[in-house]
Amino acid sequence: MSIEGQRYVLSVARDIAERKKAEQALKETVEKLEATLAAFPDLLFEVDRTGLIYDYHTSPENQLYAPPGEFAGKTVAQMLPADAAAVIQGALAKAELQGKHGGDIYSLDMPGGRRWYELSVSLMGKRSIPEARYLATVRDITERKKAEAALRESEQDFRTIFENAGDGMFLADLETNKLLKGNASCLKMLGLSQEEFICSVLRDLHPPEELPQIFEKIGMFMKGDKDLRMECRFKRKDGSTFTSDLSPSSVNYQGKKAILIVFQDISQRKQEAEALQESRQLFQSYFENAPYGVFIADEKGSYLQVNHAACRIAGYSREELLVLSIPDMIPPEERETAGNHFRRAAETGKASGEFAFRHKNGNIRYWSVDAVKLSETRFMGFVQDITERKMIEDELKSSEAKYRLLVDNLGEGIGITDRHELFTFANHAAERIFGAGPGQLVGRAVTEFLDPAGLEVVNQQTANRRVGAENRYELAINDAGGQRKYLTVTAVPQTGEQGGFLGTFGIFWDITQRKKAEAEREKMISELKEALANIKQLKDLIPICASCKKIRNDQGYWQQVDVYLKENTESDVSHGLCRECAEKLYPEFAKKKETRHE
Repeated sequence: MSIEGQRYVLSVARDIAERKKAEQALKETVEKLEATLAAFPDLLFEVDRTGLIYDYHTSPENQLYAPPGEFAGKTVAQMLPADAAAVIQGALAKAELQGKHGGDIYSLDMPGGRRWYELSVSLMGKRSIPEARYLATVRDITERKKAEAALRESEQDFRTIFENAGDGMFLADLETNKLLKGNASCLKMLGLSQEEFICSVLRDLHPPEELPQIFEKIGMFMKGDKDLRMECRFKRKDGSTFTSDLSPSSVNYQGKKAILIVFQDISQRKQEAEALQESRQLFQSYFENAPYGVFIADEKGSYLQVNHAACRIAGYSREELLVLSIPDMIPPEERETAGNHFRRAAETGKASGEFAFRHKNGNIRYWSVDAVKLSETRFMGFVQDITERKMIEDELKSSEAKYRLLVDNLGEGIGITDRHELFTFANHAAERIFGAGPGQLVGRAVTEFLDPAGLEVVNQQTANRRVGAENRYELAINDAGGQRKYLTVTAVPQTGEQGGFLGTFGIFWDITQRKKAEAEREKMISELKEALANIKQLKDLIPICASCKKIRNDQGYWQQVDVYLKENTESDVSHGLCRECAEKLYPEFAKKKETRHE
């Protein structure tokens, strides 16, 4: 500038420190807002009353329904499906009247699938300005909708489980202990209706003596002890009680904190457990005190448990036996037999056998073993030392050979039958009598050789033997070849230790020849009787004296007729005179009689 012909430079200095501070603060604020918006998960749109889109903010842009270039300067109705646009238009109308509106929900089909949004609209500036703008905030609530759906499904599942569970379940208010709801199983176990149940409190469900421990446990649960189970007794409506296994959990019910109690009636289980314990104790007592040895072994034959008798039989202590196995006890020559016995028990579930074992003192002894399979890895063997019995059996076998030789060479038939009349033993003579070959009579029934009459005899005699009677009788049989034979049988009943009938020991004599001789004798006697009868007829020719008419008796004496008749017949005799004798003896009477007739 010029002043009085002189050129000057005019400088004006202004203190702008405050402005610089304000600008810096504004810049920082803008940066903060931009950072906030960048971190803001919602979509922001600036629109007018008609839904015309002026601006937007989103991060990232793949949340937009369409690229920005497509919706700039267009309305919501032009860009979105009709149902979604209608929701937004409705929210704008309400915001115009109220200044703001929120909570409306709509959905869009996005590339990743259907997504749900919640809309809030606020008026920007004054409502009266025609060009008023609105800030539409759109929040993606897809995950919340999924969670709500899952929650509804979970609630439905819970309701289904609650109502249909076999266990008793009920809800109680944590603060008041008031009962809120019980499922069908709970009500059935307690004998209550739903109305009676919800009018009760927790203490009404238990006997008084149970309450202290129950509330103590609930207190522990409320303090954070979530893994809590307990046994307690519940009280039924009729006053009876039952033992239950109870477990609590915390739930929200109708907006309140509640406790969910799940319980089972374990009364029967407790009884069964007690019975099982008693059974185990009984088994253990029986196991330890059994008169025979009991060994329990695994699938490899190693001993797991043995009783006192097993130790006594084997000669080892319990500790010594439990480090041994079955092969350790068996002599080499018997191991194959013992191994087959063990495999048979594993395959069929049980096996019985007899074989040698080595006692601790080195002696070879014998035992009988009855093995049973308890599981795939457990086997139990019941063992008895039969060494003495084996020695006796050997002696008996020797004696039996001698006895058999004697019996087989007897002339009498000897047989033993069981209670069903089947031969279990027969010597050679018995086989010969019944017409059977060697060894062919054993297993056959006596009744095979009988006709109906013989069967009736045997049945009657067997019935007598069943009550202890010994009997001797004759019996007709038809031997295996069909030949008729007659036997004399002596039968002795065989009984068991308790006196029961087991069978019969019988001795048979073949009396067929004697019977034939008796028949011949009877025939001869019959013929003699017939001859005697004929002789009797000849004897009836009575010898009478031709002169005196006396009769000669069997002793050769002559007898008057009346005397003979009286002695040799049953007739009585009366005396009189015939005409000729009367004339001869009394002639004078005869002449008088003739004169009268004239």
